[in-house]
Parts: sequence; structure tokens; C-alpha cells
Amino acid sequence: MKTLLKLFSFLLVCVIYSPTTILAEDNQETTSKTTILTQSTPEFKDIPRMPSGDYIICHYSVGYINIEIPEDVESVDVVIKNNNIPIWNCMLTHDNNATEIPKLVGIYEIICITDDGTTYSGEFNL
Repeated sequence: MKTLLKLFSFLLVCVIYSPTTILAEDNQETTSKTTILTQSTPEFKDIPRMPSGDYIICHYSVGYINIEIPEDVESVDVVIKNNNIPIWNCMLTHDNNATEIPKLVGIYEIICITDDGTTYSGEFNL
């Protein structure tokens, strides 16, 4: 009788905690975040400069990235860096503006270089 009670208790604990773990993992995977990549401008120490109003919107989640490419741009080269070391890059276009990325954890820099050489940069936190 005691072994049956122990078995029942064990199964009850497994049933109670299993759905919670599965839901927590699924929720983390589907949470999408957005960051705005601003245009990088060359630094002139003698001349004050107004920040550019141009930007690129980047939607991301664990293992996925989507770049909203401006209409006047045909393609962007996307680079993800960690401590100034490139860890991933890809070319995206209007027809293919989303792709899978490595499953990263932490704060990373993202740089988009357009086909005309304009550079946009920002950070994202996974």
C-alpha cells in the first residue's frame, strides 16, 4: 500500500509541474521584441551634427529576426556582434526580410549596411 501511495504521489507531482515547465519554455520562444536601428554618422569633432531621422525597425525573438527594409533600399547586410566580434551575418531583401538566427542570450549589437553603404546600428537583448 505504501509503494502505491508513493507511486501516486510521484505521478501527481510530475503532472502538476510538467505543464508549467512546457508553457514557460513556449512563452519564451514566442515573445517578440522590437528595436530601432539608427543611422550611424561619421564623427566630426569640430562641427556639431544633428542626428539623422532615418532608421530601420528590427523585430526579433530567440532564433528569429525580421528587418523592415525601407522602400528605397534593395538589400541590407545584417551583422550581429558580441563585444565587437561578428558572430553572425546575412543578406536580406524585400522578398526575404526575415531569417533564423542562432539562439542567443544577452545583449548584442546589430548593424545593418544598406546596398548604398549607409550604416544603421542598435542593440537588442535576448
